[in-house]
Amino acid sequence: MAHSNVVDGGRRPRLSAIAGRGRALRATMVLGVGLTVSRDLDRLQAQCTPTERILPSNWRGSGYGQAVALTDESLLIGCPYGNEDFVEAFVSEGNHWSLVQQISPPSTWRGSSFGASLAIFGDTLLVGSSSYSAPSVVVYSRVGGSWVERQQLPADDGDDQYGRSLSLDGGVAIIGAPQAFQGEGRAHLFTRDGSGPWQRVARLKAADATNSDQFGTAVSVKGDCALIGAPWSDDLGSSSGSAYVFRNTGGIWVEEAKLLGSETNGEDHLGQAVAVHGEWAAVGAPNAWHRAAESGVVEMFRFVDGAWEHFDRLFAADGRAYDMFGSSLVLQNGVLCVGAPQHDFSTGTVHVFRFNGRRWEECEVWTAGDDDQYGQKFGLSIAATATRTAVGGPPGGTGAGAAFAMELDCMPRCTRREEIHRVRCRTRNERWALVFRLTGGLPRDLVEVKLDSGKSKSTRLALNGEGRIRWRTDSPPVGSATVRWGCGAVEEATFSCP
Repeated sequence: MAHSNVVDGGRRPRLSAIAGRGRALRATMVLGVGLTVSRDLDRLQAQCTPTERILPSNWRGSGYGQAVALTDESLLIGCPYGNEDFVEAFVSEGNHWSLVQQISPPSTWRGSSFGASLAIFGDTLLVGSSSYSAPSVVVYSRVGGSWVERQQLPADDGDDQYGRSLSLDGGVAIIGAPQAFQGEGRAHLFTRDGSGPWQRVARLKAADATNSDQFGTAVSVKGDCALIGAPWSDDLGSSSGSAYVFRNTGGIWVEEAKLLGSETNGEDHLGQAVAVHGEWAAVGAPNAWHRAAESGVVEMFRFVDGAWEHFDRLFAADGRAYDMFGSSLVLQNGVLCVGAPQHDFSTGTVHVFRFNGRRWEECEVWTAGDDDQYGQKFGLSIAATATRTAVGGPPGGTGAGAAFAMELDCMPRCTRREEIHRVRCRTRNERWALVFRLTGGLPRDLVEVKLDSGKSKSTRLALNGEGRIRWRTDSPPVGSATVRWGCGAVEEATFSCP
């Protein structure tokens, strides 16, 4: 149903509209002499709430969901704390995940917090720990529906917190040890041929490493490119943070670039989470100030003409103090998922961005739905395939935790308040100006106004979702214009200046 206000006493009429999901709304409003605007509100928001909430089968553990790993067929959930630490393995049965196995630490494994980190590719699974004394990372293979231990990848002497972070892509695995060598940090590269054993091929460190950088806190590898976070490095202030790109060149992994944020400050901890895929690198700074303390940001970098360039700084449109947006990241095929586990008293959210060819736009915000609860920390961990997502919600304290299965179906998200608020005609010195005032958009959304003459101009909205575009002509403007918001909303206007 559409509603339009009655014009009364010369006030500018406003339009409001209400509709169910999937219904198109169209209305027309007269804004002044000779000016008519048509709005098309046939823009859907992605409706994404958990399809399933998964609880641990063994309540003797805690921190369930601290780490998650996912393929289209398998879901792995770590429960690294409490009286027992373990990993639970599930298999997909349509829209339901069925528990098939609980994986305990090997009998020879003397560490703790087994399952604090996970990585999966195909039928290979890596399980790590956040313990300072973890002896190894354990490799499993899926055989006949069960996960079987195949190998242990041992730590070096001095590799404190070995296995704190893991990433796996095909025959390449990377293991972070951020407390190694008095906190300088290391990242270990392993490779294998086919189904053969894993061999360590490199021990990576930053060229400018210093104590307490914690290089290796977060790792990501895709193809011949590895991205490693060092969130306690001091380039732009104490613990401002950074990330390093390494590339496999002729079988040797070489440091290619050091990535720093566009507005990074001390204590931002850039590099707490990282993700790399194709030409894109995402680096989280969950303690960064944007509008409020520790609301968090994600810095986006793009590989262009053989060099990494800063592309954009992303933040949550509804960001608040202490959300810690950027604590977890998943990046693939033009979709970025960002965890903000401290949002709303640690209830937690996940923000989904999609690259639309020009910019990264926020297209959905996920919550635990009906299972929302304070302290859930929904979004502390994320894993995704092209169609599915798993989100960890391990609460603080002694709570057992949970994981949530999601369907990844991200469509452009508009506020549904996008509006040509006003169009004015002005004249001075026998020249005319046509001014469009735009309101109700997403912060920093890119908006284009195109006249029927073929001329167009664009502007990026301010943080309050407003902006202006001005045209100058030698004669009174007459014609029509199409306004396109980056999120997908469209409005058309016809105008005739007196």
